[in-house]
Amino acid sequence: MPFVKIPMETDSSNEHVEGGIILMLAWDVPEIWGLAEQVKFDAVYDDEGDYDVGIAHKGVLGFDVVGPLGAYIEYLGIVSTEGDSDYQAFFSCGLTYPLNEDLVIDAGTQVGLNNAADDIQVFVGMT
Repeated sequence: MPFVKIPMETDSSNEHVEGGIILMLAWDVPEIWGLAEQVKFDAVYDDEGDYDVGIAHKGVLGFDVVGPLGAYIEYLGIVSTEGDSDYQAFFSCGLTYPLNEDLVIDAGTQVGLNNAADDIQVFVGMT
C-alpha cells in the first residue's frame, strides 16, 4: 500500500513531499483469532535538508471478545536511518468496534519498552 504526504500551506506542514510503502500480511487462525504482520518504509524530510528512511514493523494478535467487540495486543518497533536515532520498542493493546463493513473505531494504549520509546500513550482512532 503506497502512500504520499503532499505539503499544504498550513502551520503543521514541513513544505516537503514525504511518502513510502506499507507491506501487510494477515490471516485468520481459528474463528475468533487473527494474526497480522506489517512493515512500513517511509521517506521523512529532516532538519538537515535531506530525507531519512524510517522503518516500522509490528506483529498483532487480535481476537473477538463478545459480539462485534474485538481486542488486540501488538509489538511495535521503529527505527530510522537518522544517525542519532535509537530503536524504539512498544507494547500496545486495545479494543476495536466495527461501525459498519468499512469503518472500525479503536481505543487503546501504547507503552514504551525501552528508554528510546515514549513511556505511555493513550489513543482513539478509526480505520
